[in-house]
Amino acid sequence: MFEKISDQTIQQVKNYNGIVDFIQQYLTLKKRGQNYIGLCPFHGEKTPSFTVSPQKQIFHCFGCHESGDLIAFAQKIDNLTFYEAIEVIANFANIDVVREQSSKEMKQHYNQLERTLACFSQASDVFRSMLNESQFAKDYFAKRQLSQESIDMFGLGCCGSSKQLFDALKVLNVSEADLVSSGLFSKNQQDIYCRFQHRVIFPIADYQSRIVGFGARITDPTSNAAKYVNSEESKLFNKRKLLYGLSYAKQSIKQQKCVLLVEGYMDVIMCSQYGFQNVVACMGTSLTVDQVQLIKRLTDSVVIMFDNDKAGQTATKRSIEILLQENMNVNVVSMDQMDPADFLLQFGADALKEKLAESVSAFQFFYSFLKSDLDISNINHVSKLVTDVLPILKCISDDVVRSHYICLMAQDLKINEEVIVAKMDELLYNKTQDYSIKLDTNKVGKNKYQKAEETILAVICINLDLREYLKGVDLTIFITPFIKSLTEYVINSNELDGVLLENTSAEFKSSLGNILMLATQYDTQMIQKNVFFDCLNVLSKQKFTQDINQLKEQIKLYEESGNETELEKVMAELDQKKKGGIYEYKY
Repeated sequence: MFEKISDQTIQQVKNYNGIVDFIQQYLTLKKRGQNYIGLCPFHGEKTPSFTVSPQKQIFHCFGCHESGDLIAFAQKIDNLTFYEAIEVIANFANIDVVREQSSKEMKQHYNQLERTLACFSQASDVFRSMLNESQFAKDYFAKRQLSQESIDMFGLGCCGSSKQLFDALKVLNVSEADLVSSGLFSKNQQDIYCRFQHRVIFPIADYQSRIVGFGARITDPTSNAAKYVNSEESKLFNKRKLLYGLSYAKQSIKQQKCVLLVEGYMDVIMCSQYGFQNVVACMGTSLTVDQVQLIKRLTDSVVIMFDNDKAGQTATKRSIEILLQENMNVNVVSMDQMDPADFLLQFGADALKEKLAESVSAFQFFYSFLKSDLDISNINHVSKLVTDVLPILKCISDDVVRSHYICLMAQDLKINEEVIVAKMDELLYNKTQDYSIKLDTNKVGKNKYQKAEETILAVICINLDLREYLKGVDLTIFITPFIKSLTEYVINSNELDGVLLENTSAEFKSSLGNILMLATQYDTQMIQKNVFFDCLNVLSKQKFTQDINQLKEQIKLYEESGNETELEKVMAELDQKKKGGIYEYKY
């Protein structure tokens, strides 16, 4: 019977006050005042704008405006459902996960996912057991000189015939429907068959170390079948969001503060076998932004060790561009026309350590690679080289680093730096390119009245008494329409802090995250009350001045038009307004 996580466990997780400890698994946080800051894991940045409030148990990024509580962070960072996030946090916090029978709808929603994961886990066990009976697979791994320890560590196996796998999984009570829905088997009118049959198997795990799919390689060199096949794309298996070996490498990457990026499964396994544990592969596809975000949880330094053939160099170029755009520190190792696995087998671990020590910056690699095919005594070749290098320079977000490389290139090519800078400007600001400039309202100077409005809003997010008081205030004293609308929204809510943020509408969520971070500085009721009434009276004074000026403008218009009747009315209203004076709000 499928069971969902109990409301009791969910509430315990919501009450858990360890948001800082949990988030520090993914990024480095530094204390600043009452809060913690770090580089946002959800977008590329070089200046920390990601803020965590232990007091409010929320996070907010002032760059990309992602906001939420601990559960929202876990969902976002690992692409989890709500209940998956609850379970991950509970395990981290040593909270017992109590389960209860779910509703029919929830059972249908989550049961298939759990069955698929269970199917993959059982299939992985079967693949490993099949390896013991398969001479072709043993011979292949022996030829590749894999140790038994490596085979066991990475869960390597093999698949015999479709019938063998089908029968083995049926014995384990895996249904035919689950075998098909998981993608392990396909079905036509005549038969059910496995796409992995007669191949060696590489289980693929996600960041949480769950087996979410498989890679499979054919071992017969005379076969016309595809050399590699993978599981079908699905919610669980998305190659753009997976890195082979990451679940094994996470701890080492953190310790080494660097990741080695390779192309193939065998490169990862052989590097690990020779003592290089901080290695991952990008699933045979070009490196993606999603994969870089996985890496950024652990380190901001990457060493690329792709093959030196044409395909490898093209992949290196594309990877460099993506990594630099995401503000990563990138170096490149030249593998001398060999992949890392073959290099280690021929020259050993010490030789690879020497290679790593000789690694060059991404720009140096790219520049040398392009320069090798040109004659720089030919001015046309020089012009072409500068033009071809510019896309990489453009990807370097640090102005100092970019300027340094421009200087080195100018010296090497014996041309003025200004020429390169001019070409760079042409590339960056070419009107034929669709570079839209968006106004960041957070960077526009705010006047004291808008700051007063935001302060009032921040205080009522954390103080229900003052929120109740504000219900009796005429909100026409607010001059910023959006803040007024958000204030009205909060006034009509009975929730505080992170719960308020969790339940707010998408329209207001990002802005409310900003406001809740502002509220963290008002940590006592006395401070909250003082700033609340100070700001109300700032707005009251502004409203009084605005009303007086509007009446004076009306008087001027009526004087010019000769409308004595309306003039007398407005003058009387102005006199009455002045006598009443500025309204003072007090508790």
